[in-house]
Amino acid sequence: MRVPSFKGLSPASAASSRVKRRNRSRDTAHEKLLRQTLWRMGLRYRKNCGELPGKPDLVFLRARVAVFCDGDFWHGRDWDRRKAKLEGGTNARYWVAKIASNVGRDARNTAALQAAGWLVIRLWETDIKRDPTAAAELVSRALFIERAGAGVSLTELIDEVRNKVAGSPDLLLHVDRVVGVALGDRWRVALEERFDRQLAEASLRFYEPSTIPSVNPNLPASVSEVRFKADLRACATADVSRYRKEGGLFRSALRR
Repeated sequence: MRVPSFKGLSPASAASSRVKRRNRSRDTAHEKLLRQTLWRMGLRYRKNCGELPGKPDLVFLRARVAVFCDGDFWHGRDWDRRKAKLEGGTNARYWVAKIASNVGRDARNTAALQAAGWLVIRLWETDIKRDPTAAAELVSRALFIERAGAGVSLTELIDEVRNKVAGSPDLLLHVDRVVGVALGDRWRVALEERFDRQLAEASLRFYEPSTIPSVNPNLPASVSEVRFKADLRACATADVSRYRKEGGLFRSALRR
Protein backbone atom coordinates (compact mmCIF):
# COMPACT_ATOMS: atom_id res chain seq x y z
CA MET A 1 0.00 0.00 0.00
CA ARG A 2 1.36 3.44 -0.94
CA VAL A 3 2.01 5.80 1.95
CA PRO A 4 0.34 9.23 1.47
CA SER A 5 2.87 11.98 0.68
CA PHE A 6 2.96 15.67 1.65
CA LYS A 7 4.51 16.49 -1.73
CA GLY A 8 2.75 19.46 -3.33
CA LEU A 9 0.84 20.31 -0.12
CA SER A 10 1.39 22.99 2.49
CA PRO A 11 0.35 23.29 6.16
CA ALA A 12 -2.94 24.99 6.93
CA SER A 13 -1.02 27.26 9.32
CA ALA A 14 2.25 27.45 11.23
CA ALA A 15 0.37 26.57 14.43
CA SER A 16 -1.19 23.42 12.99
CA SER A 17 2.21 22.36 11.66
CA ARG A 18 3.74 22.69 15.14
CA VAL A 19 0.90 20.69 16.71
CA LYS A 20 1.31 17.83 14.23
CA ARG A 21 5.09 17.72 14.80
CA ARG A 22 4.52 17.36 18.56
CA ASN A 23 2.35 14.27 18.16
CA ARG A 24 4.10 11.24 19.64
CA SER A 25 3.98 7.66 18.39
CA ARG A 26 4.77 6.28 21.87
CA ASP A 27 4.49 7.35 25.52
CA THR A 28 1.41 9.43 24.76
CA ALA A 29 -0.52 10.92 27.67
CA HIS A 30 -3.36 8.39 27.48
CA GLU A 31 -0.92 5.48 27.11
CA LYS A 32 0.98 6.55 30.22
CA LEU A 33 -2.29 6.99 32.10
CA LEU A 34 -3.32 3.42 31.30
CA ARG A 35 0.12 2.07 32.21
CA GLN A 36 0.05 3.81 35.58
CA THR A 37 -3.42 2.45 36.35
CA LEU A 38 -2.45 -1.12 35.39
CA TRP A 39 0.73 -0.85 37.45
CA ARG A 40 -1.23 0.21 40.53
CA MET A 41 -3.42 -2.87 40.00
CA GLY A 42 -0.32 -5.06 40.21
CA LEU A 43 -0.21 -5.93 36.49
CA ARG A 44 3.16 -6.00 34.71
CA TYR A 45 3.77 -5.74 30.99
CA ARG A 46 6.24 -4.96 28.22
CA LYS A 47 6.07 -1.65 26.39
CA ASN A 48 6.17 -1.02 22.62
CA CYS A 49 7.01 -4.56 21.58
CA GLY A 50 8.77 -4.00 18.25
CA GLU A 51 8.92 -7.67 17.22
CA LEU A 52 5.13 -7.97 17.04
CA PRO A 53 2.93 -6.63 14.19
CA GLY A 54 1.97 -3.02 14.85
CA LYS A 55 4.33 -2.67 17.85
CA PRO A 56 1.61 -2.99 20.52
CA ASP A 57 1.80 -0.32 23.22
CA LEU A 58 1.47 -2.93 25.99
CA VAL A 59 2.12 -6.66 25.81
CA PHE A 60 1.36 -9.40 28.34
CA LEU A 61 3.55 -12.20 27.05
CA ARG A 62 2.37 -15.14 29.16
CA ALA A 63 -1.28 -14.40 28.50
CA ARG A 64 -0.59 -13.44 24.85
CA VAL A 65 -2.59 -10.23 25.14
CA ALA A 66 -1.61 -7.18 23.06
CA VAL A 67 -3.00 -3.74 23.91
CA PHE A 68 -3.08 -0.70 21.62
CA CYS A 69 -3.86 2.79 22.92
CA ASP A 70 -5.18 4.39 19.74
CA GLY A 71 -5.40 8.15 19.30
CA ASP A 72 -8.85 9.21 18.13
CA PHE A 73 -7.61 11.33 15.22
CA TRP A 74 -4.69 9.31 13.91
CA HIS A 75 -6.46 5.97 14.06
CA GLY A 76 -9.77 7.15 12.62
CA ARG A 77 -12.32 6.90 15.40
CA ASP A 78 -15.85 7.41 14.01
CA TRP A 79 -14.24 7.31 10.60
CA ASP A 80 -17.28 8.16 8.49
CA ARG A 81 -17.92 11.36 10.45
CA ARG A 82 -14.24 12.27 10.66
CA LYS A 83 -13.71 11.60 6.96
CA ALA A 84 -16.54 13.97 6.04
CA LYS A 85 -14.99 16.65 8.23
CA LEU A 86 -11.52 16.16 6.73
CA GLU A 87 -12.92 16.36 3.22
CA GLY A 88 -14.06 19.91 3.96
CA GLY A 89 -10.74 21.03 5.41
CA THR A 90 -7.25 22.01 4.25
CA ASN A 91 -5.18 19.40 2.38
CA ALA A 92 -8.19 17.09 2.38
CA ARG A 93 -6.73 14.66 -0.15
CA TYR A 94 -3.68 13.99 2.00
CA TRP A 95 -5.45 13.69 5.34
CA VAL A 96 -8.21 11.39 4.11
CA ALA A 97 -5.63 9.11 2.50
CA LYS A 98 -3.35 9.28 5.57
CA ILE A 99 -5.98 8.32 8.16
CA ALA A 100 -7.55 5.72 5.85
CA SER A 101 -4.08 4.20 5.47
CA ASN A 102 -3.70 4.09 9.26
CA VAL A 103 -7.09 2.40 9.67
CA GLY A 104 -6.20 -0.23 7.10
CA ARG A 105 -2.80 -0.85 8.69
CA ASP A 106 -4.42 -1.28 12.12
CA ALA A 107 -6.81 -3.88 10.69
CA ARG A 108 -3.95 -5.80 9.07
CA ASN A 109 -1.87 -5.77 12.27
CA THR A 110 -4.84 -6.93 14.34
CA ALA A 111 -5.51 -9.78 11.92
CA ALA A 112 -1.85 -10.84 11.95
CA LEU A 113 -1.75 -10.91 15.75
CA GLN A 114 -5.00 -12.85 15.99
CA ALA A 115 -3.75 -15.36 13.43
CA ALA A 116 -0.71 -15.90 15.67
CA GLY A 117 -2.95 -16.62 18.67
CA TRP A 118 -2.93 -13.22 20.37
CA LEU A 119 -5.91 -11.50 21.94
CA VAL A 120 -5.90 -7.91 20.67
CA ILE A 121 -7.42 -5.07 22.69
CA ARG A 122 -7.74 -1.62 21.11
CA LEU A 123 -8.65 1.22 23.44
CA TRP A 124 -9.51 4.74 22.28
CA GLU A 125 -7.70 7.78 23.63
CA THR A 126 -10.78 9.60 24.96
CA ASP A 127 -12.14 6.43 26.59
CA ILE A 128 -8.90 5.96 28.52
CA LYS A 129 -8.81 9.61 29.58
CA ARG A 130 -12.49 9.57 30.57
CA ASP A 131 -12.18 6.48 32.80
CA PRO A 132 -8.70 4.95 33.06
CA THR A 133 -9.86 2.50 35.73
CA ALA A 134 -12.56 1.06 33.46
CA ALA A 135 -10.01 0.71 30.65
CA ALA A 136 -7.54 -1.04 32.95
CA GLU A 137 -10.22 -3.38 34.29
CA LEU A 138 -11.14 -4.36 30.74
CA VAL A 139 -7.51 -5.40 30.21
CA SER A 140 -7.38 -7.26 33.52
CA ARG A 141 -10.53 -9.24 32.66
CA ALA A 142 -8.99 -10.22 29.34
CA LEU A 143 -5.92 -11.49 31.21
CA PHE A 144 -8.09 -13.66 33.46
CA ILE A 145 -9.89 -15.15 30.47
CA GLU A 146 -6.79 -15.73 28.34
CA ARG A 147 -4.81 -17.31 31.16
CA ALA A 148 -7.70 -19.63 31.95
CA GLY A 149 -7.99 -20.40 28.24
CA ALA A 150 -4.35 -21.46 28.17
CA GLY A 151 -5.08 -24.20 30.70
CA VAL A 152 -4.27 -22.33 33.93
CA SER A 153 -6.97 -22.81 36.53
CA LEU A 154 -8.65 -19.72 37.89
CA THR A 155 -7.43 -20.66 41.36
CA GLU A 156 -3.81 -20.63 40.19
CA LEU A 157 -4.29 -17.40 38.32
CA ILE A 158 -6.02 -15.51 41.13
CA ASP A 159 -3.54 -16.79 43.71
CA GLU A 160 -0.67 -15.59 41.53
CA VAL A 161 -2.15 -12.11 41.21
CA ARG A 162 -2.97 -11.91 44.92
CA ASN A 163 0.56 -12.99 45.86
CA LYS A 164 2.01 -10.18 43.76
CA VAL A 165 -0.01 -7.55 45.63
CA ALA A 166 0.04 -9.24 49.04
CA GLY A 167 1.75 -6.24 50.62
CA SER A 168 -1.12 -3.90 49.82
CA PRO A 169 -4.52 -4.54 51.47
CA ASP A 170 -6.15 -1.98 49.15
CA LEU A 171 -4.86 -3.79 46.05
CA LEU A 172 -6.00 -7.15 47.45
CA LEU A 173 -9.50 -5.78 47.84
CA HIS A 174 -9.32 -4.33 44.34
CA VAL A 175 -8.25 -7.70 42.87
CA ASP A 176 -11.18 -9.44 44.57
CA ARG A 177 -13.55 -6.77 43.26
CA VAL A 178 -12.25 -7.15 39.69
CA VAL A 179 -12.56 -10.94 39.91
CA GLY A 180 -16.12 -10.61 41.16
CA VAL A 181 -17.07 -8.23 38.36
CA ALA A 182 -15.36 -10.33 35.68
CA LEU A 183 -16.68 -13.72 36.77
CA GLY A 184 -19.96 -12.94 38.50
CA ASP A 185 -21.25 -13.28 42.04
CA ARG A 186 -20.75 -17.07 42.13
CA TRP A 187 -17.19 -17.06 40.81
CA ARG A 188 -15.80 -19.07 43.73
CA VAL A 189 -17.94 -22.07 42.69
CA ALA A 190 -16.07 -22.28 39.37
CA LEU A 191 -12.53 -21.62 40.61
CA GLU A 192 -11.22 -25.03 39.56
CA GLU A 193 -12.87 -25.02 36.14
CA ARG A 194 -10.55 -24.99 33.15
CA PHE A 195 -11.64 -23.50 29.88
CA ASP A 196 -10.96 -25.66 26.84
CA ARG A 197 -10.70 -23.18 23.97
CA GLN A 198 -10.35 -25.86 21.29
CA LEU A 199 -13.48 -27.63 22.50
CA ALA A 200 -15.35 -24.32 22.65
CA GLU A 201 -14.36 -23.34 19.11
CA ALA A 202 -15.17 -26.82 17.79
CA SER A 203 -18.65 -26.59 19.32
CA LEU A 204 -19.51 -23.29 17.64
CA ARG A 205 -22.16 -23.52 14.95
CA PHE A 206 -23.41 -20.75 12.68
CA TYR A 207 -26.73 -21.13 10.87
CA GLU A 208 -28.27 -19.35 7.94
CA PRO A 209 -31.01 -17.16 9.47
CA SER A 210 -33.50 -17.99 6.73
CA THR A 211 -33.45 -21.70 7.68
CA ILE A 212 -34.15 -21.21 11.38
CA PRO A 213 -37.80 -21.89 12.37
CA SER A 214 -39.79 -18.84 13.50
CA VAL A 215 -43.13 -18.11 15.10
CA ASN A 216 -46.10 -16.47 13.42
CA PRO A 217 -45.37 -12.71 13.46
CA ASN A 218 -49.09 -11.85 13.52
CA LEU A 219 -49.42 -12.00 17.30
CA PRO A 220 -52.14 -10.28 19.33
CA ALA A 221 -51.20 -6.83 20.60
CA SER A 222 -51.59 -8.08 24.18
CA VAL A 223 -48.68 -10.53 23.72
CA SER A 224 -45.45 -8.80 24.74
CA GLU A 225 -43.02 -11.72 24.71
CA VAL A 226 -42.77 -15.12 23.05
CA ARG A 227 -40.23 -17.83 23.79
CA PHE A 228 -39.80 -21.07 21.91
CA LYS A 229 -37.28 -23.84 21.37
CA ALA A 230 -36.15 -24.87 17.91
CA ASP A 231 -34.37 -28.01 16.74
CA LEU A 232 -31.51 -26.72 14.60
CA ARG A 233 -30.19 -30.10 13.51
CA ALA A 234 -32.00 -29.86 10.18
CA CYS A 235 -30.98 -26.25 9.54
CA ALA A 236 -28.31 -25.31 7.03
CA THR A 237 -25.03 -24.19 8.58
CA ALA A 238 -23.45 -20.95 7.40
CA ASP A 239 -20.07 -20.47 5.74
CA VAL A 240 -17.72 -19.85 8.68
CA SER A 241 -15.03 -18.31 6.46
CA ARG A 242 -17.40 -15.42 5.78
CA TYR A 243 -17.66 -14.63 9.49
CA ARG A 244 -13.89 -14.76 9.86
CA LYS A 245 -13.59 -11.99 7.28
CA GLU A 246 -16.31 -9.83 8.83
CA GLY A 247 -14.37 -9.37 12.07
CA GLY A 248 -15.81 -8.18 15.37
CA LEU A 249 -17.17 -10.77 17.77
CA PHE A 250 -17.11 -13.57 15.21
CA ARG A 251 -13.47 -13.06 14.29
CA SER A 252 -12.54 -12.98 17.99
CA ALA A 253 -14.36 -16.29 18.51
CA LEU A 254 -12.77 -17.85 15.42
CA ARG A 255 -9.21 -16.65 15.79
CA ARG A 256 -7.48 -19.63 14.20
